[in-house]
Amino acid sequence: MKRWLRWLILLAGYPFVMWLVWIWLGVSERDPGDLILSFLLALGIVAGLTGLVWIVFGGSVWRALGFVLSIMTLTILMSLLPSWSVPLNHWAAQYRWIYPWLLRAVTLALMATTLPIVLMGSSVLLRTWQYWCAWAVLTLGVYVIPAWLVRWVPELSSMAAQTASMVVRFGLAYLIALATLTAFARFVRQLAEGQSSAIPGAQQPHTAAPAP
Repeated sequence: MKRWLRWLILLAGYPFVMWLVWIWLGVSERDPGDLILSFLLALGIVAGLTGLVWIVFGGSVWRALGFVLSIMTLTILMSLLPSWSVPLNHWAAQYRWIYPWLLRAVTLALMATTLPIVLMGSSVLLRTWQYWCAWAVLTLGVYVIPAWLVRWVPELSSMAAQTASMVVRFGLAYLIALATLTAFARFVRQLAEGQSSAIPGAQQPHTAAPAP
């Protein structure tokens, strides 16, 4: 696949999948037709995410599917954990704010552990400090910076200026996240190949043509 085509698919693919998610969340599921529509949309979302992950990371499509399903399952399970809404003693109530940050940290750590094992078929990366540094950069570029750009609203006088600001901020956040993700994928593939070749008898990770 040509590089420009990869970038075109990635640039349009993620917004399209998010649009499918938005439609899927709005399905009422009150009758068999709604259930069928919901099921088809869910299949489309999983297929779309699998294709996008495969384009970015390469390797086996089935591993990409397994990674998408693993991350979805992990996200659902973590969201079902009980919050600190129950009555707490005075000491625990002071540190209630820690819970959401702890939950995010645990979720990110589990995702970081899942990625090389499920997606690349190798646990070698988990023993390297370079991988964890790359994951920290990924978190910064995909979550922290884009979230800050989206939430930051400059004081502008006109509606046109506010609309232009929103378009620029959202577009910049998306491009930063996508560029960080593709750079991360390229780096971890090269790192996995180097680590596997350094270990006698180690199985080479499943890789494909370089991502954009």
